[in-house]
Amino acid sequence: MIVGRVDANHELMIRVTLQDAAGLDHELVAILDTGFTGAITLPSSTLASLGLTRHSTGSALTATGALVHFDLYPVTIIWDGVARYVFAQEINSSPLLGLRMLIGYDLRARVELGGRVELEAIP
Repeated sequence: MIVGRVDANHELMIRVTLQDAAGLDHELVAILDTGFTGAITLPSSTLASLGLTRHSTGSALTATGALVHFDLYPVTIIWDGVARYVFAQEINSSPLLGLRMLIGYDLRARVELGGRVELEAIP
């Protein structure tokens, strides 16, 4: 099970472990965004500190209907104890976790300051 907390902005915060280009683990906190269908977004500063290499580009429509373009970086996330290889979208904002990471999981959240967020694998 993956456990997080609700912050003062009522955002669902999850701590994740990413591996850098040398395979070393680095923890960061990301916002769980159920409106984002990708895996994870990372700012350019985080991508650079992890030493990740650009793979390709992509584009998506935002909730406002704007078309945005971004670079994609392969990254390994330790997710519920298992290494998962995904593509991170380079977006210069707080890191976001999207629905692609939640496939096969139940999401429960008590949406109040400090409330518990749980992601549990579906049996």
